[in-house]
Amino acid sequence: MNFKGLETFYWIVRLGTFNAAAEQLRMTQSAVSVRIRELESDLGIALFERRGRGVTVTPQGREIFHHASRIIGELEHIYDSARRDAAISGVVRIGTVGMMTLSWLPAMLGKLQARYPHLLTEIKVDLAPGLVAALRHGDLDVVFVAGPVDGPELRITPLSTVDMVWAASPALIARDVRLSPVELADYPLITLTRDTLLYRQMTDWFSKYRVSPKKMHVCGSVTLLTQLVNEGFAASVMPQKLIHDASPIHALSGIEPMPPIGFHAIVSEVSSNRASKVVIDLASECANEWASG
Repeated sequence: MNFKGLETFYWIVRLGTFNAAAEQLRMTQSAVSVRIRELESDLGIALFERRGRGVTVTPQGREIFHHASRIIGELEHIYDSARRDAAISGVVRIGTVGMMTLSWLPAMLGKLQARYPHLLTEIKVDLAPGLVAALRHGDLDVVFVAGPVDGPELRITPLSTVDMVWAASPALIARDVRLSPVELADYPLITLTRDTLLYRQMTDWFSKYRVSPKKMHVCGSVTLLTQLVNEGFAASVMPQKLIHDASPIHALSGIEPMPPIGFHAIVSEVSSNRASKVVIDLASECANEWASG
């Protein structure tokens, strides 16, 4: 089997189109098509299902992609070991939950650009379930999430831990007011979607006191949730580090805080690369600086 054909197949799946793979490999699209036909002939299977002008990866093709990712990843490690002093370049695709964009991620991206000026980033902001699904599908190289994630095919690196507190705007709850869980349940609250750690934390916290909130809004964006808390729309739970003297919100006093949560970096076991590693190393550095600062 020709390795060039396997490499070509890998880039088609990773980038999404024959044309994008041709640009990545500096080939013509017709030459890419020839390589794929030869690879399919060698393997005796169809890697793509052709529909009109578009193609989709077959189930057998998806399995081959995972093997190709592992092989190419190992080759990248070999080349990296031989060229450790070479500048890291290319594109690294980063997925992150919104909480990181409000905390240490901007500092990490600044350091990444300063240390690796030839490395480009593509940033996707989403909730953790969507990010992990994209990572498993090969659409992201590394993701940053809050809370634990399971999966034998995932390599998980703890970054830092943050304390979580109930918070609200003085427009909703005055700073000197002390509330019980029962009293807090009477106020409008806001959380993230039902498949997130924050939603589970908030509902479990009230269940512990056998209290049901009267009004719990659900939001799909950490940034919007934070803005709504700032405006006095509802109370919520957020990292204590995000609340400071200039902040329009305050931590509620007299209320038991939430358990701390951990920030984690996740890569796929089959397709991690050196760029992902340097991103994770910088993320760990910046996350801990932010948490301890």
